[in-house]
Amino acid sequence: NDYEPPIPSLQSCLKDVENMHDAILTHFERKTLGGAFHFYSLLDKEATKERILNELADYGDTLSPQDLFIFYFAGHGMHMEDNGKTDYLVPQDYESIGRKTISAEELLMVFDEYPTERKVLIVDADMNQAVISMMEEKGYAFLSGGQPGQNVGDTQEGGIFTVQFADLLRNPVDTS
Repeated sequence: NDYEPPIPSLQSCLKDVENMHDAILTHFERKTLGGAFHFYSLLDKEATKERILNELADYGDTLSPQDLFIFYFAGHGMHMEDNGKTDYLVPQDYESIGRKTISAEELLMVFDEYPTERKVLIVDADMNQAVISMMEEKGYAFLSGGQPGQNVGDTQEGGIFTVQFADLLRNPVDTS
């Protein structure tokens, strides 16, 4: 939630993390997949660029090929029109584009090292269609709450995308 000026703080990120945690646990408990489930969060001032990338790199060492990895980010996103593929997640310690932002390419370099083939990235921030396509080409499942320049909806109840997605996880549609 808490960003330093000039980036405006948000009101729903912490609620979104809680909501996704509950929804993912509910969904996978119902599926009775067995095995351990680990949920790790970096919140507010903990969510610096260095800490996010270091924790993700370290977490990759704990994964095995049969694991399912889910990455969730709620916060600000930025898009630059330099090559059509540069989207950034804005961590709490943002200074400027390239300094203290996390590019989609940086995330992919980390995730490409993970031994598991099952990778899901969920971002409640705006991302470019080119980045989504790039991630899908690598076989990642990718869900984004918005497109470049689109306000993804930060409400007291939570981000609009996260609230709806979490509800679908808790209450899946029966298609039988």
